[in-house]
Amino acid sequence: DILPREDWLERLLAAARTQPQADLFGGVIEPDWPSPPEDWLLALRGAFPVLFATTGASHGPCTAFDIYGPNMAVRGRVLAAGARFEPGIGPDGSGRFGMGSESEFLRRLERAGHRAFFCGDAVVGHQVEPQQMTPGSVVSRAYRYGFGRAMMDAQTRPRAALLPAALHRASVREVKAFAALLPFWRRRLLKTRFLRQVERGYVHALLRAPALPTSISVRPPRVLRPIDRPIPAWRPRESGATRGIR
Repeated sequence: DILPREDWLERLLAAARTQPQADLFGGVIEPDWPSPPEDWLLALRGAFPVLFATTGASHGPCTAFDIYGPNMAVRGRVLAAGARFEPGIGPDGSGRFGMGSESEFLRRLERAGHRAFFCGDAVVGHQVEPQQMTPGSVVSRAYRYGFGRAMMDAQTRPRAALLPAALHRASVREVKAFAALLPFWRRRLLKTRFLRQVERGYVHALLRAPALPTSISVRPPRVLRPIDRPIPAWRPRESGATRGIR
């Protein structure tokens, strides 16, 4: 769901050749809007990295936190050594999962000693769907972000140590969300709801989410079984207007 610039792969390849010490690469992600965003959405510009995976770090060495899935690359030798994405985080068919499978993968690699590099000249546009530009989508994504962030934080710190601060933040956000219903603060209602859902998702994950692995598990790559039947020849799909015409 990205629209890369013409030189996108060339820029990533150049970075891989000139930065042999790095194994993780990322680049600039800009939102590609289906229509001009409304003022209420522009007021949440600071949350665009969460809502639309935008990023724009400085060109040079970076951390795994600066790289997002719509524009990332990992050296083949890392995958050949057995590094894999963790299926316990990311979309699972429900609406209340912890998002961030790419982030979790990159952060585990970083903890294992792999370095990251940000290519400021490797640019893609991340296509935004109209349904993502609604208040309901904003609030839902906030919950999934908080849920996933807590799962990743629990990889490096005990949940019992994270929970008191998380409960405090959540209680503060609940009070502010209630106050935002008053006329004077109503213009901040959606932003307040967004932050409240982040903290709700965070607390829920600490209480019920399964534990994620804390380190990279290196195992031999899976060997694909050969296909024992002939592959049918490809032919273009028929449209309703051409079906039955020979």
